[in-house]
Amino acid sequence: FASRLHGRLLFLWFHRKKNIINESKAYFTIGDQNDDDYYVNTLSTLFFNVLNNEDHAEFDPITPYLNGGLFDQKSDGEYWNTNAPTFPTGFFKTLYDHFSSFNFTTDESTPEYEQIAIDPEMLGRIFESFLATLKTETGAQAKKANGAFYTPREIVSYMSRESLRQYLYTALDASVTLKASIDGLLDRSDSEWALAGTNSKRDAVAKEDRQRIMDALRDIRVLDPAVGSGAFPMGILHKILSLFERLEPSFDPYEKKLSILRKNIYGVDIDPTAIEICRLRAWLSIIVDVKDIKKIKPLPNLDFKFVCANSLIGLEKGQASFTTDEKLKPELIRIRDEYYATSSKLKKDKFQKQYTKLTHKETLFDTEETRQLKSYRPFENGRGTSFYDPELMHGVNLFDVIIGNPPYGASLKGLSRDAVVKSLGKVPDYEVYYYFIELAKMLLLNNGVNSYILPNTFLFNVFASEYRKNILENWHINTLIDCTAFKLFDSATVYNAITVFTKSKDSRIVGYKNTLGAKN
Repeated sequence: FASRLHGRLLFLWFHRKKNIINESKAYFTIGDQNDDDYYVNTLSTLFFNVLNNEDHAEFDPITPYLNGGLFDQKSDGEYWNTNAPTFPTGFFKTLYDHFSSFNFTTDESTPEYEQIAIDPEMLGRIFESFLATLKTETGAQAKKANGAFYTPREIVSYMSRESLRQYLYTALDASVTLKASIDGLLDRSDSEWALAGTNSKRDAVAKEDRQRIMDALRDIRVLDPAVGSGAFPMGILHKILSLFERLEPSFDPYEKKLSILRKNIYGVDIDPTAIEICRLRAWLSIIVDVKDIKKIKPLPNLDFKFVCANSLIGLEKGQASFTTDEKLKPELIRIRDEYYATSSKLKKDKFQKQYTKLTHKETLFDTEETRQLKSYRPFENGRGTSFYDPELMHGVNLFDVIIGNPPYGASLKGLSRDAVVKSLGKVPDYEVYYYFIELAKMLLLNNGVNSYILPNTFLFNVFASEYRKNILENWHINTLIDCTAFKLFDSATVYNAITVFTKSKDSRIVGYKNTLGAKN
């Protein structure tokens, strides 16, 4: 609840700077109310009766209905039932004074942005700090236990650019000339592009090549399997957006972002807080491009785009499988696809009930698969599931790009390890990042691109020698940067390597022999 409340208020502070919130209603004026009454009387009105109510125009004709799930009252009921929360005295005044001391902006599109300001990227740092304060059931810091570290924007930008480069090279079977055009589109800075004039730069790419590049970008499917606060999905979104801006004469960033989020980008994380912040950043990235608040549309529902699940454990699929059910599977796909753009609360509730009824009906055969299926409740905030299946959750079987900063410094143990090994096979030891490499290999199309930040220990650990050989057999190495000379993460205890690999056509999705004690 505390995490969601802070996220909501941060989100609305950005909106205030865009003049999207009706200031005449004094939603952020506490007055003589104590904090508990202010939340119940004022903030709850804004959250649930305005932002989450289609029919509020008579009460507030300016503040828009935003939809999207962020202001869903049901998520608060999970925590408080019929009792209202209590707050420390002066909580909201202190928080608002703190917000007011910063310059807020909604531009996180490029590392070239130099103004000292708060932007959605800051949510990544907030998430890292938040995890650092939490404790797991064993008393360990959640940050260390989950292997979660915030990735700097410059690294995200670099990896997003190089992943798109390799994807376009392969998807277009690019000639030397086309590769040069792709390089020019990706490598010129925003300032250089603006100074040169967009038309002259655009015309430097042959018309037929422009169309081929845009078609390939419309078809791309990108996954971050340990999405954290959403840095990589936002990095990829902005890189794709910038390419369309440079290629498309008539360009609407607002509509294009909606399209990219709907068709191209997906994320999963085991931490519910991470997923909430990731969705928050996605919604903020849309709002930044609103030019006329009178034309603002309700935000998309991201329940099936960024999901809370254990990405290392797959959905069991036996001979009798719901995924081969001629009636059930298409119906689930239809509900999921229509739900994304549904702004009507009545329709949203209808789709949610339909989905739950279909996946929890008594006539489903009793197998491990259907037991897993029943554990997946995509519309319940703060609740994850123990498995990940991209076809069920996203409607995507395989991806073109898998990118991210997977967790490390965390080892799998017990039943969880057995389940992961069953899904992905054996790796040199039980350090979790090895399994994310295997996951990428399993979920990528042939010639798909995998870009990770990894501990550089996989380059020289003695017991990983056979694994390194297998990497050479199964991947084409486009980029491998060993960062031993400096730390990417001040708070991490390891040094890193940045990798951009392309999956070979004949790559084998199998486990590896553990060669602990090998000489080479």
